[in-house]
Amino acid sequence: MSAGTVINSYGMYISEVAGAGAITNNYGIYIENLSKGSGGYAIKTAGVTPSSFGGAVDVVGAFTAGTIQADNGFTGTGAYTNFTIVGGVITAAS
Repeated sequence: MSAGTVINSYGMYISEVAGAGAITNNYGIYIENLSKGSGGYAIKTAGVTPSSFGGAVDVVGAFTAGTIQADNGFTGTGAYTNFTIVGGVITAAS
């Protein structure tokens, strides 16, 4: 882009499936197990750009965070193995 203003720019945009019929599992993004290499992430972001999720976040397994924050004022640092994030509200049990 050399000039002008862009209101919304998407590196990737995934829309809803059109048409009739039943869908059992509908994944916007599905990443298979990545087993090559000594370390890795299914999704990794660089820098300090925040990430935003519009729906509930389901974490299966341990979750380690530098810092996690929620709309309810919860802020936590460290490893969490039992918590829920629904509607921007984080509730941690351990």
